[in-house]
Amino acid sequence: MHLQAAPFMHSASVDSATSQTSAQLQQQQTEQQRMRQQSHPQQQQYSNHIQAIQQDPELRRKVLVNRLLYRSRQRGFLEMDLLVGIWAEKQIPQLSENMLQQFEIVLDQENPDLYKWLTGQEQPPQDVAENAAYQALFKDVSLQLRDHTDQTARAPEGKEWMRGWDDWNKASETAVTPGPVVDK
Repeated sequence: MHLQAAPFMHSASVDSATSQTSAQLQQQQTEQQRMRQQSHPQQQQYSNHIQAIQQDPELRRKVLVNRLLYRSRQRGFLEMDLLVGIWAEKQIPQLSENMLQQFEIVLDQENPDLYKWLTGQEQPPQDVAENAAYQALFKDVSLQLRDHTDQTARAPEGKEWMRGWDDWNKASETAVTPGPVVDK
């Protein structure tokens, strides 16, 4: 198979071809968008719904509250679903707009980190510790833990409660050796 080089094009003709192609592409995209809107009236309804939410402060608050409640109850980590979800159900409806926004920042934290911070296993970063919604949640979780858990079952403050699968080997300073092999 023999390949031939493409003929050399003058730069002015390349620019002309590029701008013509860009204009055609723009026109094609506009036509596709128009056809999508005609064939998908739900998308237009969705756009209208979003505009209504953005324009109505009461509706915007209701959507935010519902989203935060859902995110509080559905963390994917049962302990966090309970700790955060129960607090959210009680507190979110009467929180100010500012506190709702701060609570959303708290919900953006990773579950393992947030769990350790709320249960006193680790200190949170300064920006989280200074967050008013985190402080209110932390106070509530601390009271729940104090009132509903056996203190002897908990690790001291600042120590991890949840440990890894191989901690049994780390518990002693001497290496753990397997037991004798038993013949069957």
